[in-house]
Amino acid sequence: MAFLTHYTDPKKKVLQIVEIVCAIIAIVAAVFLIPPAIERHKIYQQAVALHEQGHERIHANDLEGARECFEAALRLDSKLEESYMELASLHYFEQEFEKERAMYHRGLKELPESTNLRFHLAESLFLSGAFQEAQAEAQRVVDIDPDYGPAVALIERCKEMIKHPEKRKYIHTLEQRKNERRSHVDH
Repeated sequence: MAFLTHYTDPKKKVLQIVEIVCAIIAIVAAVFLIPPAIERHKIYQQAVALHEQGHERIHANDLEGARECFEAALRLDSKLEESYMELASLHYFEQEFEKERAMYHRGLKELPESTNLRFHLAESLFLSGAFQEAQAEAQRVVDIDPDYGPAVALIERCKEMIKHPEKRKYIHTLEQRKNERRSHVDH
């Protein structure tokens, strides 16, 4: 580093002073910026650990304990998308569909660009028979990620149901398939 060298040339002395100032700024930045970043990472790790505990409780068939773990994870890190998804899934399995959708909405307040939360909200709306709302949510997913194939397919299914109301009786079959798919998700 040039600041360790003694210069007699005035131009090089200015360069030396600039380097010293930059080194001091870097040290000050490290002292003030690194500890908060480390603390944020520790909190994130704790939230992930609580989320994983929630999975363990699901496997132990302790759904209330799982719910508590996912909520605790979100209290630590409100941007943990997976915890919103799991809480919504718990409501789905308990056939609390309004609470399921409320959880997706809660997650979208924190993560408005989440294609996963928005798509699952759209899917839930579709299964409830709210085809226009489902189509609008699925369209928002496609606006965020044009390559999100399931959302494109859901838009088409919504259009079909809106256009042909007589096909709505088959939604129960779709709901059964969704339930089977979700029950085979590897936690």
